[in-house]
Amino acid sequence: MNKDIILFKKIEDCCGCGTCQLICPRKAISMKKDKYGFFYPVINKSQCISCGKCQKICAFQNNKEKDHIQKVYALSLKDNNLIQKTASGGVFGGIAKQWINDGGVVFGVALIKERDCLSIKHCKASTNEELIKLLGSKYVQSDLSNTLSETKQLLDAGEKVLFSGTPCQIAGLNAYLKKDYENLLTIDLVCHGVPNQEMFNSYIKNEESRLHKPIQDFKFRDKENGWGLNARIYYGCESKCESKIIKSNCSSYYQLFLNGDIYRESCYHCPYTNEHHPADLTIGDFWGIEEEHPIFLSPNGKLEKSKGVSMIMINNDKGEKFFNLAKNLFWCYPSTFKNVAKHNEQLKHPSRPGKNRDVVLNLYHNHGYKTVDKWFWRQKKNEKTKEKIKYHLHNDIPKPIRQIGKEVFNQIRNITRR
Repeated sequence: MNKDIILFKKIEDCCGCGTCQLICPRKAISMKKDKYGFFYPVINKSQCISCGKCQKICAFQNNKEKDHIQKVYALSLKDNNLIQKTASGGVFGGIAKQWINDGGVVFGVALIKERDCLSIKHCKASTNEELIKLLGSKYVQSDLSNTLSETKQLLDAGEKVLFSGTPCQIAGLNAYLKKDYENLLTIDLVCHGVPNQEMFNSYIKNEESRLHKPIQDFKFRDKENGWGLNARIYYGCESKCESKIIKSNCSSYYQLFLNGDIYRESCYHCPYTNEHHPADLTIGDFWGIEEEHPIFLSPNGKLEKSKGVSMIMINNDKGEKFFNLAKNLFWCYPSTFKNVAKHNEQLKHPSRPGKNRDVVLNLYHNHGYKTVDKWFWRQKKNEKTKEKIKYHLHNDIPKPIRQIGKEVFNQIRNITRR
């Protein structure tokens, strides 16, 4: 009798990369949504032969990352046109463009309008025109689809491949490939966590009903007003599209993302939130550059905060070898892991669950995103009311009366504690 294979004991042990599904010789594993919209692998026991390959390949549970950071830089792209299309200092855009110009192909995440929804999926780019769709942040877990197997086919055929993704996706790719290819360069991101596509599209549908127009595109990081966390939404007919800036605190989805309320469960237990990363290069925003390296910023240095500043961690010899070839594309200054991690909490520990995560997910499951959105704005209104009361109590009531009130409160509290 075949022994039942258990892919994971807790949902926090699965990042949803899908490598177990790919490696199964009997195609006995499929990815299925849970009640909140997150995908998990499920085994068809009638097809399973208990070979155990799916358990062995799981990089997330068998984390063995040992690379130590060799160098860290603060940098921004010299190409002013390309840097405006990126989220921070344009490091991925610059490296990817160089890779394509040298005859390689690039895999990254694109947001694509398909039928009546926005799909976030890994795609291949072999030209600079195709590369544009891979630029910029997408705060949604991407669909890897068949890109891992396609990457292996290209590598085996001798093609140069650059593959970018979250650390768990890169770890999954490395496990699937089983060996190090000289013609492969990997880049992972400083990742906060990933919501799922279903919830993102439910948010988009809710915004469409508010606008009474279809949404064609959504940019999570727009730079019209400088480097920061402003989004841009494109809506209307494809032939006559309008757009508007949405500040992060004016979008329920964006704010729930920043609060850590809608990530996958595994994100709160991520093994890659430290200096050991599975990719050759790790990139992200250099938050706090003005505190750590003010001399690098203009007018003394070449970095401009308004355009965005990136950081890059060189994790191994291959990463350093390639970066040295692309280094002249950037204004580049040496830094340290300590300086970068000081303002990037996800380089020190996993994201912590937001205090309202259970409330948000259950509201979504039971009533849909529209109810989540209403709940969110009601909470915002209550917070504003509390702040106003606090402000007026502090500013409108004379100090002696405030002091008396404080003393009375302390006396009552002491009595109740006895």
